[in-house]
Amino acid sequence: MADRQRALLEVHPGTEASLRLARRALPAPQGVVVPYVDLHVFADELASYGPEVRVVEPSSLRDEVIRRLEATLVLHGGAA
Repeated sequence: MADRQRALLEVHPGTEASLRLARRALPAPQGVVVPYVDLHVFADELASYGPEVRVVEPSSLRDEVIRRLEATLVLHGGAA
């Protein structure tokens, strides 16, 4: 199933995100491609990296990551 779901990510080099994602990433012209099994679990992981990673595609994953980041802002008194 992981082979059917892949995310194109832009990851800042030298960050925690780059170290962890590099273990399972394949290089791509615009960043790296990372296979994943569960959209929600992967969105949780990516959101935990904050600004270290940006989801280029799929849009459904990007939307889930943004939703988590916005919820974190609200929870901690920030504005979206």
